[in-house]
Amino acid sequence: MPHTLHHPSAPPARLTDAVAALQLVDLAVSRPLRSETVVFLADDAHLGHTCFMVSGTSAADDVLDVAALVVEVAERSPAVHAVVLATVRPTEPIASGRSDLDRGLELLELCEAAGLELLDWFVVSPDGASSLREASGLPLLWRGGADGSACRAGAALRRRQPQPGGPQPP
Repeated sequence: MPHTLHHPSAPPARLTDAVAALQLVDLAVSRPLRSETVVFLADDAHLGHTCFMVSGTSAADDVLDVAALVVEVAERSPAVHAVVLATVRPTEPIASGRSDLDRGLELLELCEAAGLELLDWFVVSPDGASSLREASGLPLLWRGGADGSACRAGAALRRRQPQPGGPQPP
């Protein structure tokens, strides 16, 4: 069952780059790590205004069901223009016969068909985090500057080493 993180005094989070997004993911994930998918919804300026988590996403293809839910939410909320997904895998997922790259490309298709920008899909494990866009060479959509200019995430995210207590960006 999804639950929403809400802190009334917290300003919207600007999703400037992959490192900023992973910092938010690190704040949101359960400790100890468990199978779940974190969803950040953002407006057209990439200001994140909603975070929710779907627990129990232990099968590798579960993220596709989460994306379908995101599309439904976006259809009902004109403020939603972009999304960041982060699937937490504390153990190897239940095999589906498809790669994460194939799954990620399907996520992109789902989002694009709904008019959403999939800023990135991260897979978080005890060994670190990987990025769909970094691993596949897809263009980065982050708008890092205050003026909305594009920005690169910096160091590759293919394998980040976690800090004690969970996955964290450097």
